[in-house]
Amino acid sequence: MKTKASISNYLVIVFLMIAFSNSTYSQVLSERKLISDYKYFICDIIDGDINRAIQMSLNELKKDSANADIDYTLCISYAQKKDTNKSIQYFKSALKKGLPFEQFLAGPRQLLKPLYSTYYFQEYLLKNPVELLQGPMLGVVTSKSAKFWIRTYNEVSFEIRVFKNNDKSRKIVSSSIGITSVNNDYTGIATVIGLNPDMAYSYQLIINNKIVDIKPQPVFRTYPVEFSKNNFQVVFGGGSSFNPKYETMWDTILSHKPLAFLSLGDFTYFNIADVPDHQKYIYYRRESRSEFRRLAASTPMYFIYDDHDFGGNDCIGGPEIDMPAWKNNVVFKIFTENTVNPSYGSDNHPGCWHKILIGDVEFFMLDGRYYRTDPKSKDSLYIDKNAKYPSMLGSSQKKWLFDAVKKSKALFKIIVSPVHGRMVQSQANCIRLTED
Repeated sequence: MKTKASISNYLVIVFLMIAFSNSTYSQVLSERKLISDYKYFICDIIDGDINRAIQMSLNELKKDSANADIDYTLCISYAQKKDTNKSIQYFKSALKKGLPFEQFLAGPRQLLKPLYSTYYFQEYLLKNPVELLQGPMLGVVTSKSAKFWIRTYNEVSFEIRVFKNNDKSRKIVSSSIGITSVNNDYTGIATVIGLNPDMAYSYQLIINNKIVDIKPQPVFRTYPVEFSKNNFQVVFGGGSSFNPKYETMWDTILSHKPLAFLSLGDFTYFNIADVPDHQKYIYYRRESRSEFRRLAASTPMYFIYDDHDFGGNDCIGGPEIDMPAWKNNVVFKIFTENTVNPSYGSDNHPGCWHKILIGDVEFFMLDGRYYRTDPKSKDSLYIDKNAKYPSMLGSSQKKWLFDAVKKSKALFKIIVSPVHGRMVQSQANCIRLTED
């Protein structure tokens, strides 16, 4: 991206995704029963309808015998039926087809507990010891610092050691300690400081006093000095539904060596807001893939959600923080466990909005779901009685956005939205820039 001093200091550019109509969260069990997508079979297992999960999985396996994720579902299904022989059979099959062992270790752990307790699994783990399950994922890079996210099998302390790239002496420039916690689904973040602007660095991850073998060697670049003029590339996109044969897209993005990847929503398509283990499984399968891990290890990753990775198709969150009950304690909690953003909301209002400064370009990442209201809803839960107009942002985020843009010293100000906006007379699903 090339910046030019002749551009107005208050220019606002808007990244737009596709538009959605408004509806409240409505993806319920009765509707899931009509869906044959194998990713939802985990919900059947959780709901106790294991026989349906097995039958539907076997039907899908006939159509796509190479799909290791279906074997993964069958492995869980038979584990829950206490048929450990068949669970092991599909565990072996999934691994043979290329499913990462780390995905089994990530979980959902409670569902896989019967498999974990088998002699075969314990022996396999002993011969193939793994501590790092997912990551490292790079985020919150500045001109002088960077954060590193990982998920591990056990609660551990870990260290990040940073070196100047191509420095044969491997002199440590900076290092930092992090801790993974079961309370954060075995994730942890380490923050490295004291780096120099616009410089390439490589790094090592140390767990249990052992250097983790990460291939290829991850390399990242710190950001230019704040508000300086520079050439750089960022990549943005959304709607990245998981499809094993297309996961190579992450390597394609990496080949362009962007300074940041902005995920504009629908990074996952779990669609079910109130089933935590289902959501975790959807995150695990993406984050366990080697293609995504290669990108995330060397490219700062920034995330906002949209409908399919928040509450379901065209969902409305409503004006309250804790209502519906799944919003803060399930969806938002799991989102924060699987991302490493600079911040999550503002003024004691949780959300995915945040800002990123790269040189003289500032990005304002928006949350289009958490506080969205619905003027057509008959349910008071989705209506803000104190607001004159329906809103996509909610009052707290709207205040943050207007204040942040006004105070920004960046030459370019880029608003990054998961949905489209209109400048005047917006419908409820758009950013109403005249009032909202």
